[in-house]
Amino acid sequence: MGDDENESNRSTPPPSTVAEGYDLLAERAREADGDLHRADSPWGDSHFQRHYSWPATERVLPDVSDERVLLAGCGRGDHVEWFRERGAGVVGVDASAEAIRTARERFGDVAAFSVADITDSLDFEAGAFDLVFSNLVLSHVEEWTPVFEEFHRLLSPDGRLVFTTVHPEYLRAGTDANYYEVAEFSNSWPGVEIPTFYRPIGAIVGALLGADYRLDAFEEPKPEPEFRDHYPDRYEAAMDAPEILVVRARRG
Repeated sequence: MGDDENESNRSTPPPSTVAEGYDLLAERAREADGDLHRADSPWGDSHFQRHYSWPATERVLPDVSDERVLLAGCGRGDHVEWFRERGAGVVGVDASAEAIRTARERFGDVAAFSVADITDSLDFEAGAFDLVFSNLVLSHVEEWTPVFEEFHRLLSPDGRLVFTTVHPEYLRAGTDANYYEVAEFSNSWPGVEIPTFYRPIGAIVGALLGADYRLDAFEEPKPEPEFRDHYPDRYEAAMDAPEILVVRARRG
């Protein structure tokens, strides 16, 4: 499950759940066999992720050598190789069965994958992981505190949580959402609409503090120059106001 932000239909109710939507997107990517246009991709091969969100996220990630890492909303496993190359043991979960199928096809036994919804209790022992990483997933979740509490349970005493999410102000742009209230709209990709939630910055920080985390990093990064080659107007806008938020927090 990933939520690379595309042009959004913010008035039509979404016809699918998050899992159903990403099942369709994963099936489309498999049928395209690597030829899916990167402007139409919600995955790690998109221009948005390659030249904006992932470079910013990589700078915030800690040393993962010999660490146990949970990819919470792993999608097709786009970042598994990065963690494995740096000596981490990787487990991935995602609500989309089709995305998990692709991840298993790509990586075999290199990492363990299972279908699971991060808004539910996850089938791992307390303290099972040193790092929980969630990339462009949480804007599809309405209530963050229970998710952060479950991540807290899964983390070792010195464990860390790193997540990247679409910036609230980018989500709010063009809507009539009240700044202070969580608001649902539909994030549209070709042929599929996926539930997405705006929330204010205060709600993000409050959910972290309420689940007993200590903030280490709270970044509103700018895109890489290469992003301009693909989306010049969007690049200029992102240089003025961020599209993403990258957070690193430590278990309290």
